[in-house]
Amino acid sequence: MRFKKRILRKLKRLGVFAYFLLLPSFAAQAAVFFVNSPSDVMDGSPGNGICETAAGNGICTLRAAIMEANALTGADHIYLPSLPSPNTYTLALVDELTIGGSSLTITGFGASTTIIDGNKGVRPNSGVLTINSGLTVNISGVTIRNGARNSGGGGISNFGVLTLTDSVVSGNSVNSGVSFGGGGIFNPGTLILTSSFVSGNTSNTFGGGIDNFGEMTLVNSTVSGNSALHGGGIVNDGKLSLINSTVSGNNAGMDGGGINNGGIAGLFSATITNNRADADLNLTGVGGGVFNDVGGIFNFQNTILAGNLETECAGIITSEGNNLMRDISANCTVTGGGVVFATPQLGPLQNNGGSIQTHELLAGSPAIDGGNPSGCKDNHGGLLVKDQRGFRRTIGSRCDIGALESASGPGFTFNFDLDFDGDGRHDIGVYRDGNWLILRSSDGGMTATGWGGLAQDIPVPADYDGDGKTDIAVYRNGHWFILRSSDGGVTTIGWGGLAGDIPVPGDYDGDGRTDVAVYREGNWLILRSFDNGVTATGWGGLAQDRPVPADYDGDGRTDIAVYRDGGWFVIRSSDGATTGIGWGGLPQDVPVPADFDGDGKADVALYRDGNWFIIRSSNGAVTTISWGGLVQDVTVPGDYDGDGKADVAIYRDGAWFIARSSDAGSSVTPWGGLSQDMPLN
Repeated sequence: MRFKKRILRKLKRLGVFAYFLLLPSFAAQAAVFFVNSPSDVMDGSPGNGICETAAGNGICTLRAAIMEANALTGADHIYLPSLPSPNTYTLALVDELTIGGSSLTITGFGASTTIIDGNKGVRPNSGVLTINSGLTVNISGVTIRNGARNSGGGGISNFGVLTLTDSVVSGNSVNSGVSFGGGGIFNPGTLILTSSFVSGNTSNTFGGGIDNFGEMTLVNSTVSGNSALHGGGIVNDGKLSLINSTVSGNNAGMDGGGINNGGIAGLFSATITNNRADADLNLTGVGGGVFNDVGGIFNFQNTILAGNLETECAGIITSEGNNLMRDISANCTVTGGGVVFATPQLGPLQNNGGSIQTHELLAGSPAIDGGNPSGCKDNHGGLLVKDQRGFRRTIGSRCDIGALESASGPGFTFNFDLDFDGDGRHDIGVYRDGNWLILRSSDGGMTATGWGGLAQDIPVPADYDGDGKTDIAVYRNGHWFILRSSDGGVTTIGWGGLAGDIPVPGDYDGDGRTDVAVYREGNWLILRSFDNGVTATGWGGLAQDRPVPADYDGDGRTDIAVYRDGGWFVIRSSDGATTGIGWGGLPQDVPVPADFDGDGKADVALYRDGNWFIIRSSNGAVTTISWGGLVQDVTVPGDYDGDGKADVAIYRDGAWFIARSSDAGSSVTPWGGLSQDMPLN
């Protein structure tokens, strides 16, 4: 491993990587290109701002779009269509796709339907994609497969700053004895993998899945089924952060079945299992889960490192608390403390909800409620409020060890729909003439943000980017203006716009991100965040119908529902069947669905003249609570105390009256009070 580092340093000094910086750049305006052909044909005139393979033919291929983007300055955008499904872009030309001129975003319509195929049977030494140094590239919703190189990334070779989201890298290979591996991905740059799957890649040297020399962060991702001589899943000679992620079923002929580390590695709520070193059974490999080389730094917390062969680990690794291991072999030293030695009791790698395969915790697993008593943390010390699938942490007394929260399962929704600071508690806030005034529950401080302000603006706060924090957003005449909490950027989406449209955002596709949606005269028009597809469902339509979307069946997806004259009509997303419940019916009744009993399902509930009437979904019993009753009271239920149950609450003349479910106590908090203030809920 040290020999490999010296080779890289020497080659860098000799300028081997310099050629990636030499592609021409022409002054042009940033552009948006819509690919309309799966063929692999070059652009007819790169730099003219028109993506077409010949003058006037209107045919825009992926390669042509990248060539045009390379010739332009600014941050360009390429969209890959979803139809026909699947839409496969099979490479035929020998040259790989190279992003080399300007920063770029490539948006597919889902990894299962948008496939970039390296066609390695025809192109045996040509990878799929190279990203040059100095560029920022965002790729989402694609599969990159079947690329092959003799060195350095059969699928992707990244020298820039790459963010890969909701994507798959599979079936790629590095085939020679050269020291640079990475069957799936070779990364000397900066790489962020989010909700992605690296699987079935091979290297006969280093890093079957990923070979990292730069800085790499994996969030909510799985590396599985890869193989190499060293480091079946990942080889790290740079800096690695693994958060809410799984490394499983990888094989190394020698050391480090799951991870082979010679750099700096930190694991946070990860699951490392079922990996194998010495896969060729010649007694020359150790560290089935983790091999930490001399000079490497490997820290782990809230992580399962168990069920690997041969031996769980090798080298010196440091526990930062709340870890689970099966055992320690003679060639592994664990420093630090907080390790439980037991069999983890994991289910097989499969779809347990969300878009990525994971291992669930079986009943009785010692990982359940075994995590940090103050909450599972990420690499920056921030609270992890979701598990790998996007479902809620924490269920029970403490968060679970590993990438998944067991009792959350596919089905626990977030009671804290307005959690702007991501601490798992509902924040108090008002919208005032375009200003968002938020009282943070995490530290009692205030956040004031100007966003909106026109008379027609409707606040629609929700977690659109899936980072566990509510995003500030307004709906204005058919346009959604979203201020992303993850990076401070802005998303603008046109959706709706007719006079009667009612915004009904919710996580209808269960990917952990809120979908943009409107209710229009009995029609629900949903723009799915998972694949940018559209769902249109007719449900409701009478003048008195009121949309009441919520997760009534506890499958982690928002259900379409309307309240009509005391009747609740729900389409269950879990099975497509319908539920009809009679509850309410007086003119003054206000529907207030929320998870008041903490079972992960929204309860049918209504507010009537200061009384809350709740049908508990956990047992079908009824809870009646008197709270409020003045004409000016506004219902604002939410999980203000962070116990996983929605609290009964009202907003009255600038004061928030909250009945805490955690201890049956109450609180009154002054916040707002001007006549134009709108309580956020």
